[in-house]
Amino acid sequence: MSKIFTIFGIVIGTVFYKYYFDGFGNFFAILFVAGHGAIAALIGYIIDLITDKFKKRGQVAATVESELIKQEKSYRGFGGWLYLFAAGLVYQFLFNLKAVYDNYLMTKTENFESLTTIGNENYNSLWEPTILFEILGESIIVIFVVLIAYFCIKQSLKFKTVSIIFITTSFILQSIDLLLLLNIQNGYSEDLFGSTIYDGIYRSIVYAIVWIPYLLFSKRVKNTFIN
Repeated sequence: MSKIFTIFGIVIGTVFYKYYFDGFGNFFAILFVAGHGAIAALIGYIIDLITDKFKKRGQVAATVESELIKQEKSYRGFGGWLYLFAAGLVYQFLFNLKAVYDNYLMTKTENFESLTTIGNENYNSLWEPTILFEILGESIIVIFVVLIAYFCIKQSLKFKTVSIIFITTSFILQSIDLLLLLNIQNGYSEDLFGSTIYDGIYRSIVYAIVWIPYLLFSKRVKNTFIN
């Protein structure tokens, strides 16, 4: 660009000199034409600098945009932390399915009758509703896991919402179960459950702290579950 402006400046300087300053002498002519050429060259150089600066900005912007697009694509599809989340769901599905079965079998035993029949030594009015509540809660967890798996396969927008509701519901169920067990414990002098009585609620709290923020802010979750 500066070369073109230099030539243009020399031409303009020559024309101006010819029409307005002819007769001032060769030395003045050389200075006049060269001055116009130099000014034009400077203008061309400044334009080149500005143009190059905008080009570089455009290239940087394009590079950044390209990198962002690559990153967005890399955080799409089932992978990363979702594997760990899925593994936890599989465990909860199997654990709660077995728990439903075990608690159901317990309701058919003599031990259950001794706990729920008025007049027996181990009777407590809360045993029956507590065991039935646990069966209901475990069944709800199993159903939730099936729903989450379905929405995951469909890559549905509902995956995130249902997962968060599942985590919250699990925490609420654990809290109610803990309260029931603590009330049962108050009716006995000996320790029935030990320190393990709090394990479920501790797990639910940690689970919620880890996975609710992940589901809310994860790029992979946002980019994958879009249908």
